[in-house]
Amino acid sequence: MAEIRCYSCSEPITKENESEEHIINNSLGGRLKSPRLLCIDCNSGYGDTIDAELEQQIGMFTDHLGIKKQRKGGSPRLKMTAEDGEVKYVGSKLKPLNRLKFGIPDKDVVLFVDEEKYEKVKNGMQKDLDKKFKTIYAEYTELPTRKQWFVSNKLSREPGHIEFGGREFFRSLAKIALNYYLFKNYDPRYAQSVVDFVKGNKEENIVHFFFPNNQIIHELKDGEVSHIIHIKGSRQYRVLYAYIELFSMQNVIVVFNMEYEGEDFSDTYCYDLLNGEEIEKIIKIRLTRNHFEALHLISIDSVNEHSNKYNRVLKIIEKRQLL
Repeated sequence: MAEIRCYSCSEPITKENESEEHIINNSLGGRLKSPRLLCIDCNSGYGDTIDAELEQQIGMFTDHLGIKKQRKGGSPRLKMTAEDGEVKYVGSKLKPLNRLKFGIPDKDVVLFVDEEKYEKVKNGMQKDLDKKFKTIYAEYTELPTRKQWFVSNKLSREPGHIEFGGREFFRSLAKIALNYYLFKNYDPRYAQSVVDFVKGNKEENIVHFFFPNNQIIHELKDGEVSHIIHIKGSRQYRVLYAYIELFSMQNVIVVFNMEYEGEDFSDTYCYDLLNGEEIEKIIKIRLTRNHFEALHLISIDSVNEHSNKYNRVLKIIEKRQLL
């Protein structure tokens, strides 16, 4: 068997340093994974940096939609903001959280817990604090109101306004494309440009938002929210690229190689997040070499198309919420 090396540091992957790398981040509900891509040190390093950035920008949709993760953390605490600036915190599927406030000398301890754990957390925290302080506490549930509440991320500047992007964000998206390409055992020679970009060694951006308004990339079922990875190699146009679509709204093209000389091929992976299953998807992207040279140009229509996709997912979240 050929020796497997970490694509980031080139060290041999052994039983001592192997790690399960999710093709699509676990924080986004990704299921595919492989121990043959990154060593444990590189996996951890990317997880703490570029993957953390991607999670901070779009990871909240995993919890808002109630999607299960393979590696579970604690109960989510999701921030939502009203137009008047009022903030409330909710759990998975926008479920209201009970707020516990413990008054102790010089400060307050405030916890947000779901209904199932409310009594256990309340009694346990009260007992622990009583050992050190004489505590008083007030408890109440923040009831839903008729206000409109908005999802936000780390780039949100005002209620209802949300942005995505930045170099670390794009590097993490490129890693998803690279993970899948190498996971499927395609020729690594044509992926070196993406490896360099993921590692932070390539200044030129090879990831571009892609929201065409003159073509339907694929058919979307009513209420569907899915992740898509589509890789295509064209000998005629000498291009190799990947199309990534996350939560049926965050679309990018990752340019692998503009001097591609391999065989023509097309490979698509699609995972239905709400039903928890892989589904077949026909991707229709009509790109020539000229298109790739202008991918960095984003029209107003493209921005509007992104907004339409984002608002569609918000409506699905609203239908699934338990308020």
